[in-house]
Amino acid sequence: MASDRSSYFPDNVLGPVFTADRVAVPVFSELYVGIDPASHKTSSMGISAIGVKDGTIYLMGLASVRIERADVREVSQSIVVFLDRLREHPAIGKKCAFLPIVEVPNLGAHDRSRVPC
Repeated sequence: MASDRSSYFPDNVLGPVFTADRVAVPVFSELYVGIDPASHKTSSMGISAIGVKDGTIYLMGLASVRIERADVREVSQSIVVFLDRLREHPAIGKKCAFLPIVEVPNLGAHDRSRVPC
């Protein structure tokens, strides 16, 4: 969690992302979409979309969404907007599969029996 401002991603992570040389982006058949939900009364949810092609990792999307409380509708709508905007990118399109990676807050080793498989 960033400590210098109200954002999920710290400056030392974002800086290199936005200053790196741009490259041609391949067409992806699948993207990994990572979601780290907000876990406090007022917190930020982090969302990222990463594609891998020929050993190169491409950051295709990044979002930090301020969440005031655990409102399922607000969280769900934020994810829908993020995914809809990804679909608009020419390297992604309608046929690209999104592979979700979702953190489950406060889930220790002793709590794994509560997660459906």
